[in-house]
Amino acid sequence: MNQEATRLAAGQDGLLIFPQLRATGYTKKQIKHLVNSGSLHRLERELFVIAGTPATQRQAIRGAVLAAGADAAASRGSAAELFAIPGYRDLPVEVATPYGCDHEFTLGKLHQSCWLPAHHITTIDGIAVTTPARMLFDLAADLRFKRLERTANSTMAMKLVSVVGMRRMLTELGKRGRPGTRQFRLLVEKLERARGHPESGLEIEFLALVLDAGFPEPHLQVDFYDDDGFIGRVDAVWGPQLVIAEVDSDRFHTAPLDEEADALRDKRLRALGYEVVRFSEHQVQNRRGYVIRTLEEKGLRRSRGG
Repeated sequence: MNQEATRLAAGQDGLLIFPQLRATGYTKKQIKHLVNSGSLHRLERELFVIAGTPATQRQAIRGAVLAAGADAAASRGSAAELFAIPGYRDLPVEVATPYGCDHEFTLGKLHQSCWLPAHHITTIDGIAVTTPARMLFDLAADLRFKRLERTANSTMAMKLVSVVGMRRMLTELGKRGRPGTRQFRLLVEKLERARGHPESGLEIEFLALVLDAGFPEPHLQVDFYDDDGFIGRVDAVWGPQLVIAEVDSDRFHTAPLDEEADALRDKRLRALGYEVVRFSEHQVQNRRGYVIRTLEEKGLRRSRGG
């Protein structure tokens, strides 16, 4: 392989498409020779990988996008995987293109869209991918509502999308008969009515645990004040029961000064009449029963379905 082609492939997980090989100086005959000699492996009609390049999921997604054409982008689960959304890893590759892909596509699932404008596409490490708001709209056609909601909460907690951005996407794409429109509209409307949003992955896990157990939905990220001023923003509040729950990551709540500050804050909150319970990252992730029992002991009631 010549130096220019090798450099280009190094930034593309070892992949090259036919036009790139031609642009770096190779003739059709030379490309055929590289394939026959084993220097290149053909993955799809015009997609090649340099021999010896490790196969990865990112390479598979990039390859599918390259093979699908200039206007293609990773979409749905593959987009979520590139954005590192929790729960999306090593999934079948999905690519979106405008209508008109003119050859058989073998490297994943191809979704042809009647409208995939340029502003619905961004890039991650040089891979074209649908924007987070477009990703969520597309996923709404495939997912059950609860998983869609969790995916949206994760995406918002990672600061990748806002409810305003999701409403804008609904306005652009939502119409009767388009797959996912109804469910995405329900999601946006629920989020617009929501009592705040979780701000970390751990808070998302805690909220999912609470709702799955059948507890009432709490208010999230609520600011508290007393006569001395601002106390702090708490993770979850059940107002009628006067219960506050805080979820403490191992990273930020284990040092002595952190514990001292938390204790002082909890004392001021209790002076306002609230019960304050704290759950560690380990408890939220591995001791579901303990979390549920503790909340029940504080007066929270579960629905029959929980």
